[in-house]
Amino acid sequence: MCTRPFAVRGTPLDIEQVVGAMRVLCLAHQMMRKGKTGSIVTLLCDSGERYLDTYYNPQWVESTIGSLSEANLHLYQLLNID
Repeated sequence: MCTRPFAVRGTPLDIEQVVGAMRVLCLAHQMMRKGKTGSIVTLLCDSGERYLDTYYNPQWVESTIGSLSEANLHLYQLLNID
């Protein structure tokens, strides 16, 4: 089991990503020891600052991707949101 203490300096998000990467490495090591094969998928987040002018701009989304009203309605129905 991978439980060694370690020190990391950085933002909470940076630290979470390092810890997550260490957990992935531990999982891969455990899989290898047991003779298992497979895929390990990770998602790393960023602050989103570089998307402020595009993805988080409703006018940009509308002109680039199109209307999201149908997708939003479907999502609300799945989540039982009025």
